[in-house]
Amino acid sequence: CKSEATEEELRALLSGTYTPQSIPVNVYVVVPTAIVLTFPERPPMPGMVNISVVVNGAAGAAVEVSGAMGADVQKSVLEEVVRRGGALGLPGRVWAASQTAP
Repeated sequence: CKSEATEEELRALLSGTYTPQSIPVNVYVVVPTAIVLTFPERPPMPGMVNISVVVNGAAGAAVEVSGAMGADVQKSVLEEVVRRGGALGLPGRVWAASQTAP
């Protein structure tokens, strides 16, 4: 782990073009069939993004995203990811979608 950032890294952080190696995500198990994933908004936007995942029998899964300003995420795609076992990968997908947003 480096102790000091370079000038180039600082400019990338301030302009919102820095791509992190990892995203800090908190996972909360609300009930046995629901989880909430919380992670920071992409810089320079302040705030947090919340993804609620509810597994509901025949329908498979329901996904709700709050935050992620400007991200073009399709609920149907995220729900399919959950049905295929990729719920913990949702923050990375939403983060990537917010980086490509205008």
